[in-house]
Order: sequence, then C-alpha cells, then structure tokens
Amino acid sequence: MQPVTARRLGGFIVGAVVIAALVGTTAVVVGAGNRLRAFHGHLCPRPALQGRGRTVIAVGGDALGAVADGETLWLRRGSGAGDSLVRLDTRSRAIVGQPIPLPEGATSFAVLDGELWVTNTPDNVPNQPILAGSVLRIDGRTGQVRSAIGVGRNPYGIAVGYGFAWVVNSADGTVSKIDPSSDRVVAIVAAGAFPSRVLVGAGSVWVDTAGEGQGTVRIDPRTDRVVARIPGFHVQAIDGNDVWGSGPFTPNGGILRLDPETNQATRAGFATDIAPATVVARDGRVWVGKWFFYCSQHYPVPEGPAITAFELFRLDPGTMTPLTQPIPIAFSPVTPVFADGALWVADPSVGGVLRIDLNTAFGN
Repeated sequence: MQPVTARRLGGFIVGAVVIAALVGTTAVVVGAGNRLRAFHGHLCPRPALQGRGRTVIAVGGDALGAVADGETLWLRRGSGAGDSLVRLDTRSRAIVGQPIPLPEGATSFAVLDGELWVTNTPDNVPNQPILAGSVLRIDGRTGQVRSAIGVGRNPYGIAVGYGFAWVVNSADGTVSKIDPSSDRVVAIVAAGAFPSRVLVGAGSVWVDTAGEGQGTVRIDPRTDRVVARIPGFHVQAIDGNDVWGSGPFTPNGGILRLDPETNQATRAGFATDIAPATVVARDGRVWVGKWFFYCSQHYPVPEGPAITAFELFRLDPGTMTPLTQPIPIAFSPVTPVFADGALWVADPSVGGVLRIDLNTAFGN
C-alpha cells in the first residue's frame, strides 16, 4: 500500500495513511480527523497560555520540572539564588514549607514515601575521566540529606517502583537498582548507550536509550535482566498495561501504543508533522503535546516572532484521532504531570506552573 496524499490543518496531519515497520510488525498511522482549526494572522501574536480552564500559578521563580506525590506537586524551581525543590499544595495552589536547596550537579528527582531522591553529577574537569555520581536521599519535611548513595557516571534519570529506586547512568549505559532499606545498590543492569529516561509499570522497568540502535530497553525488576530491546520505540508514559511512546514515522514521527505481551506496537498510531511530541496517559485517557503553527508565515525573518507553540489535545486511544482541539501550554517541548485530577506544566516559558482543568480547558 502506498501513502496517500496528506494535508496539514492547524498542525494535524489529515487524511494520512502511512505503512511503517516497527519491531517486526506493521503499524498503520492514522490521520487526525477534521474537527480542527488553523491559526492565521500577519502579526503572529503569541497565543495566551492562560484562558478557560488554564491558570498560571507563580512559584517565586522558573518552574523547571515537576513530580506528583498525592495532593502535593514537587517542583524544581530556578532563581538567582540557585535551584531548589519546593512543595506546591494542589488544593490551595500555594507553596508550603521551606525550599530545599539543590547542588549544582542535580539532574532529576523522584518522590518515595515523602522523601526526595535526587540524582547528582559532580563537576567534571575537561579532558579528564568522568566522575561517578550519586543519589541524594532527602527528607521532604526537613530538607536534611539522609544519605548519599554512589551510582554510575552521569546519573540522568530516576524512577521509583517495585520497592526500589532505579537510576539511569548515561555515561556508563547502565541502570543502578537501589534498595531503600539499606541505601545500597543491589544490582547494575547494562541498558545500552546513553540511557536517558526510566519509567516503571506494566510489570517492568522501561529505559529509553539514545545510542546506536536506539530505542527502549525492558528490564524484569525481579531478575534484573533485560528481557526485550525494542528499537525505534521511545517510551514516554505507562497507564496500567498500556505503554505509550514515539516511533519513527513519516513525516516526523508518531505516537504509538506498545503491547507488553508481545513488545510490539499495536496496529494504529498517530502521525505528527513536527517533532518532538510528548504523551501523558492516566486511567485510560491520553493527551498528546506537540508543536503547532500559530501563524500563516512559516519562515519569518530572523527578527520576527516565533511561529510555533507547544499545544496539548486529548487523543482517542482506540481510533488514534483527536477528541479535542489543541490548547497552548508552553513555548518549548514539555510533558505535563497528572496530580489531583488536573494536568500541570512546569516550564520556564510558562512563567510559573500551569494548571489545566480537565473538565473545562478543552471546551468540554
């Protein structure tokens, strides 16, 4: 079957049917439908991030990242005094407690039982061997560092699940498994070149890699063995037994759902015309973030304004077609976080943290 002619409307690919191979199966990328709109305007004003169902909450600096913990949203906040972790009460929408300063080498963090697990890379000297990093275990109430656990070089991502903390060591191509009961690394798993993201769910630990033959590595948390390598698929979200990610599709990638029983993509996918795209999945609902043109002028003069915004829409996981119109959420690629029945966006382009009310923001 040959691809049919596709046209772009408001940033969606409409009428596209693409045949592509992924992990030994044929994937059909289905177009987006026609309930869309296009941006036009000669002055190209930036779309407002605040609006119906969308509220920007000031946090005293730039929101650089977020992790949900029940009704609490932990934020990495950047300011002139350096980066810190602050706790946002999602009900009162206010910062509570004192900020917890972060070392300059902090890269990512996770939350487990009220404690913060922060990956830290020491200062490296040019042309010298890369030094091993550590994970700082911090009391979320007092801000005290309870322990510093040695891991591999350039620890970049961390996730918690199945009773352990999992750390990807980018420079080593490994995953360190930490037992919280002893603060010791109990296993090191070879993942492949340049692991960058780690997620837990669907019975496994999933690691995204960026080296040669890049893709997702699946690890059994009981045996600490790699049980599958899935080239071309980059894991982004897990919801129950649904594993969501992006794949190499025409014209610039696509959103796919992986079947954990077969480690293959399900038949339908959603094509994207501008990479990258991000995915959020929760309780059977799926949202996709991607770039959208908001100006009819696609290539402005150098001094002209930007012409794209990162926007979010809800995707039907069965038909892989949009259920809503997209709404602007940032001006750089970002993955929202689900907390207390809403989606939250932490990005410097927001000017704080953006709360998205799922009942009203998409015109429901």
